Amino acid sequence: MNQGPLGEVLSSYASYRRNSGGAAIPANPDPAYRYLRVETAEGPAALLALGYLDPDPLGDIEVWYSSAREVIKTRNGRIVGTAGLATNWRSSAFPAQIPVWQAIGPAGANFVRVRDEMPGYRDAIEDQMRTTRLPGMPPIALPPAVDPLWASTLTWYREDTVSSTWAPLPPAWFGMEVQQGKASIVYSYQCLSASLCLSLFRWPLQAALR
Repeated sequence: MNQGPLGEVLSSYASYRRNSGGAAIPANPDPAYRYLRVETAEGPAALLALGYLDPDPLGDIEVWYSSAREVIKTRNGRIVGTAGLATNWRSSAFPAQIPVWQAIGPAGANFVRVRDEMPGYRDAIEDQMRTTRLPGMPPIALPPAVDPLWASTLTWYREDTVSSTWAPLPPAWFGMEVQQGKASIVYSYQCLSASLCLSLFRWPLQAALR
Protein backbone atom coordinates (compact mmCIF):
# COMPACT_ATOMS: atom_id res chain seq x y z
CA MET A 1 0.00 0.00 0.00
CA ASN A 2 2.96 2.35 -0.30
CA GLN A 3 2.99 2.30 -4.09
CA GLY A 4 0.81 4.13 -6.59
CA PRO A 5 -1.80 6.89 -6.19
CA LEU A 6 -3.90 5.12 -3.57
CA GLY A 7 -0.87 4.49 -1.38
CA GLU A 8 0.16 8.14 -1.72
CA VAL A 9 -3.29 9.30 -0.63
CA LEU A 10 -3.26 7.08 2.46
CA SER A 11 0.32 7.82 3.45
CA SER A 12 -0.54 11.51 3.84
CA TYR A 13 -2.66 10.55 6.88
CA ALA A 14 -0.18 8.15 8.46
CA SER A 15 1.11 10.70 10.99
CA TYR A 16 -2.40 11.04 12.38
CA ARG A 17 -2.44 7.34 13.23
CA ARG A 18 1.01 7.47 14.84
CA ASN A 19 0.28 10.52 16.94
CA SER A 20 -3.16 11.82 17.84
CA GLY A 21 -1.66 15.30 17.94
CA GLY A 22 -0.78 15.06 14.26
CA ALA A 23 -2.68 16.31 11.27
CA ALA A 24 -6.44 15.67 11.51
CA ILE A 25 -8.33 13.66 8.97
CA PRO A 26 -9.20 16.15 6.21
CA ALA A 27 -12.80 17.27 5.86
CA ASN A 28 -12.57 16.98 2.09
CA PRO A 29 -10.03 14.35 1.03
CA ASP A 30 -9.13 13.63 -2.59
CA PRO A 31 -12.51 13.15 -4.34
CA ALA A 32 -10.97 10.61 -6.73
CA TYR A 33 -11.42 7.97 -4.01
CA ARG A 34 -14.14 6.74 -1.68
CA TYR A 35 -13.36 6.74 2.04
CA LEU A 36 -14.38 4.99 5.22
CA ARG A 37 -13.67 6.65 8.54
CA VAL A 38 -13.13 4.15 11.36
CA GLU A 39 -13.13 5.00 15.07
CA THR A 40 -12.74 3.00 18.26
CA ALA A 41 -13.24 3.93 21.91
CA GLU A 42 -9.49 4.50 22.22
CA GLY A 43 -6.96 6.08 19.92
CA PRO A 44 -7.22 8.38 16.92
CA ALA A 45 -9.53 7.75 14.01
CA ALA A 46 -8.35 6.01 10.85
CA LEU A 47 -9.15 6.84 7.26
CA LEU A 48 -9.44 3.91 4.87
CA ALA A 49 -9.78 4.20 1.12
CA LEU A 50 -11.70 1.85 -1.14
CA GLY A 51 -9.15 -0.26 -2.96
CA TYR A 52 -11.46 -2.31 -5.14
CA LEU A 53 -14.77 -4.17 -5.38
CA ASP A 54 -14.69 -7.96 -5.25
CA PRO A 55 -17.75 -9.34 -7.11
CA ASP A 56 -19.86 -11.73 -5.05
CA PRO A 57 -23.28 -13.32 -5.69
CA LEU A 58 -24.56 -11.94 -2.34
CA GLY A 59 -23.33 -8.42 -3.18
CA ASP A 60 -20.02 -6.82 -4.09
CA ILE A 61 -17.41 -6.90 -1.31
CA GLU A 62 -15.82 -3.50 -0.69
CA VAL A 63 -12.14 -3.81 0.24
CA TRP A 64 -10.88 -0.84 2.28
CA TYR A 65 -7.21 -0.12 3.05
CA SER A 66 -5.47 2.13 5.59
CA SER A 67 -1.98 3.60 5.49
CA ALA A 68 -0.99 1.11 8.23
CA ARG A 69 -1.95 -1.84 5.98
CA GLU A 70 -5.12 -2.56 7.88
CA VAL A 71 -7.88 -4.06 5.75
CA ILE A 72 -11.63 -4.09 6.32
CA LYS A 73 -13.96 -5.88 3.92
CA THR A 74 -17.64 -4.99 3.92
CA ARG A 75 -20.64 -6.33 2.03
CA ASN A 76 -23.95 -4.47 2.19
CA GLY A 77 -22.51 -2.58 5.15
CA ARG A 78 -21.59 -5.62 7.23
CA ILE A 79 -17.98 -6.48 8.03
CA VAL A 80 -17.11 -9.79 6.35
CA GLY A 81 -13.32 -9.84 6.79
CA THR A 82 -10.42 -7.92 8.32
CA ALA A 83 -6.63 -7.97 8.53
CA GLY A 84 -4.10 -6.08 10.63
CA LEU A 85 -6.39 -5.46 13.63
CA ALA A 86 -6.16 -6.75 17.21
CA THR A 87 -8.94 -9.22 16.38
CA ASN A 88 -9.51 -10.34 12.80
CA TRP A 89 -12.20 -12.18 10.95
CA ARG A 90 -10.32 -14.13 8.31
CA SER A 91 -13.60 -14.74 6.53
CA SER A 92 -17.33 -14.94 7.09
CA ALA A 93 -20.07 -16.65 5.16
CA PHE A 94 -23.86 -16.71 5.12
CA PRO A 95 -25.42 -20.11 4.33
CA ALA A 96 -28.66 -18.46 3.16
CA GLN A 97 -29.50 -15.16 1.48
CA ILE A 98 -30.02 -12.28 3.93
CA PRO A 99 -33.07 -10.06 3.25
CA VAL A 100 -32.16 -6.69 1.75
CA TRP A 101 -32.17 -3.88 4.26
CA GLN A 102 -35.36 -2.28 2.87
CA ALA A 103 -37.24 -5.56 3.40
CA ILE A 104 -36.40 -5.75 7.11
CA GLY A 105 -39.14 -4.28 9.27
CA PRO A 106 -39.84 -3.88 13.01
CA ALA A 107 -40.71 -7.59 13.22
CA GLY A 108 -37.12 -8.37 12.23
CA ALA A 109 -35.35 -11.00 10.16
CA ASN A 110 -33.17 -13.94 11.19
CA PHE A 111 -30.07 -15.31 9.49
CA VAL A 112 -26.94 -17.35 10.19
CA ARG A 113 -23.35 -16.14 9.94
CA VAL A 114 -20.33 -18.44 10.01
CA ARG A 115 -16.93 -16.81 10.65
CA ASP A 116 -13.29 -17.64 11.32
CA GLU A 117 -11.58 -15.55 14.00
CA MET A 118 -7.97 -14.83 14.95
CA PRO A 119 -6.03 -14.86 17.20
CA GLY A 120 -6.95 -18.24 18.58
CA TYR A 121 -7.66 -19.93 15.24
CA ARG A 122 -11.36 -20.25 15.99
CA ASP A 123 -12.89 -21.73 12.87
CA ALA A 124 -16.53 -21.97 11.82
CA ILE A 125 -18.02 -19.91 14.66
CA GLU A 126 -21.76 -20.00 13.98
CA ASP A 127 -23.78 -16.94 14.98
CA GLN A 128 -27.58 -16.92 14.97
CA MET A 129 -28.40 -13.32 14.08
CA ARG A 130 -31.51 -11.13 14.20
CA THR A 131 -31.92 -7.71 12.59
CA THR A 132 -34.76 -5.28 13.34
CA ARG A 133 -35.61 -1.85 11.99
CA LEU A 134 -35.84 0.89 14.59
CA PRO A 135 -38.62 3.50 14.75
CA GLY A 136 -36.12 6.33 15.10
CA MET A 137 -32.58 7.10 16.21
CA PRO A 138 -30.61 4.37 18.00
CA PRO A 139 -30.05 4.69 21.78
CA ILE A 140 -26.28 4.95 21.41
CA ALA A 141 -23.71 7.74 21.52
CA LEU A 142 -22.49 8.57 18.01
CA PRO A 143 -18.92 9.78 17.40
CA PRO A 144 -18.47 13.57 17.58
CA ALA A 145 -17.59 13.63 13.87
CA VAL A 146 -21.08 12.36 12.98
CA ASP A 147 -23.49 15.20 12.27
CA PRO A 148 -26.67 14.60 14.35
CA LEU A 149 -28.80 16.23 11.63
CA TRP A 150 -27.38 13.82 9.05
CA ALA A 151 -27.86 10.85 11.39
CA SER A 152 -31.52 11.77 11.94
CA THR A 153 -32.21 11.37 8.21
CA LEU A 154 -31.08 7.72 8.17
CA THR A 155 -33.12 4.57 8.62
CA TRP A 156 -31.68 2.66 11.56
CA TYR A 157 -31.33 -1.05 12.33
CA ARG A 158 -30.18 -3.09 15.30
CA GLU A 159 -28.48 -6.45 14.79
CA ASP A 160 -28.21 -8.91 17.70
CA THR A 161 -26.38 -12.19 18.20
CA VAL A 162 -29.20 -14.40 19.46
CA SER A 163 -26.82 -17.30 20.11
CA SER A 164 -23.30 -18.32 19.13
CA THR A 165 -20.99 -21.31 19.30
CA TRP A 166 -18.44 -18.87 20.74
CA ALA A 167 -18.90 -15.72 22.82
CA PRO A 168 -21.92 -13.68 21.61
CA LEU A 169 -21.00 -10.21 20.36
CA PRO A 170 -22.51 -6.88 21.50
CA PRO A 171 -25.35 -5.46 19.37
CA ALA A 172 -24.48 -3.86 16.04
CA TRP A 173 -26.15 -0.73 14.69
CA PHE A 174 -26.57 0.30 11.06
CA GLY A 175 -27.73 3.55 9.46
CA MET A 176 -29.13 3.28 5.92
CA GLU A 177 -29.38 6.14 3.44
CA VAL A 178 -31.33 6.21 0.19
CA GLN A 179 -30.04 8.41 -2.62
CA GLN A 180 -31.55 8.41 -6.10
CA GLY A 181 -33.46 5.25 -5.26
CA LYS A 182 -30.36 3.33 -4.13
CA ALA A 183 -30.04 2.22 -0.50
CA SER A 184 -26.69 1.84 1.21
CA ILE A 185 -25.34 1.56 4.75
CA VAL A 186 -23.41 4.75 5.48
CA TYR A 187 -22.88 4.34 9.24
CA SER A 188 -22.41 1.27 11.40
CA TYR A 189 -21.15 0.22 14.81
CA GLN A 190 -19.89 -3.36 14.72
CA CYS A 191 -17.87 -5.49 17.13
CA LEU A 192 -15.28 -8.05 16.05
CA SER A 193 -15.00 -9.17 19.68
CA ALA A 194 -16.35 -8.03 23.04
CA SER A 195 -13.35 -5.68 23.39
CA LEU A 196 -12.99 -4.42 19.80
CA CYS A 197 -15.90 -2.39 18.47
CA LEU A 198 -15.68 -0.12 15.45
CA SER A 199 -17.67 2.87 14.25
CA LEU A 200 -17.53 2.98 10.46
CA PHE A 201 -18.95 5.77 8.35
CA ARG A 202 -18.53 7.12 4.86
CA TRP A 203 -16.34 10.20 4.71
CA PRO A 204 -16.93 13.05 4.18
CA LEU A 205 -20.44 13.21 5.59
CA GLN A 206 -21.12 16.36 3.59
CA ALA A 207 -21.42 14.27 0.46
CA ALA A 208 -24.49 12.60 1.94
CA LEU A 209 -26.12 15.96 2.69
CA ARG A 210 -26.02 17.30 -0.87
